[in-house]
Amino acid sequence: MPMHTVGTIAGATRNLEGDLLLQIAIDDELLEEVEKLKDIKCVCDIKKYSEKRSLNANAYFWKLVDGLSRVLGVDKDSVYLWQLSRYGVFEDIIIQQESFDMFKRQFRLVEVIDQQKEMLYVRCYFGSSTYNKEEMRHLIDGTVSDAKEQNIDTWTPEEVERVLQMWEGER
Repeated sequence: MPMHTVGTIAGATRNLEGDLLLQIAIDDELLEEVEKLKDIKCVCDIKKYSEKRSLNANAYFWKLVDGLSRVLGVDKDSVYLWQLSRYGVFEDIIIQQESFDMFKRQFRLVEVIDQQKEMLYVRCYFGSSTYNKEEMRHLIDGTVSDAKEQNIDTWTPEEVERVLQMWEGER
């Protein structure tokens, strides 16, 4: 029976056979499950814990996008790309013209800023799934502002802050 939990490494020692014994502090409620696995070969994945991004924040953003889409009479993807172009995270890059199609596949949105001979100056926008909490906050705040201008119901700043607290801290 698979078990998934979060814990902290409390220590490590070696037994008489030289095996590394890892001590992990976990919730007491799992004691019965852990005892069932004693002396059974298990797969153990250990990695640094990080808060996962809040699906509520993402869902709220897409709810706003959907509302703007309905009011403006355009598809959601167009609204999403518009919001990225206004409030999103981007990188300005100089590329050869022949690389443009590849860049369009790698980024969520790519805009040509300038062209000089065979070189293109492009602005490449990252998709919101790569955003950290502050980047997502900026995207949601901007989208909330746009929604309010269209008389679309929005959450209070406290409600938005609550869901953003769960957003993954780093890309």
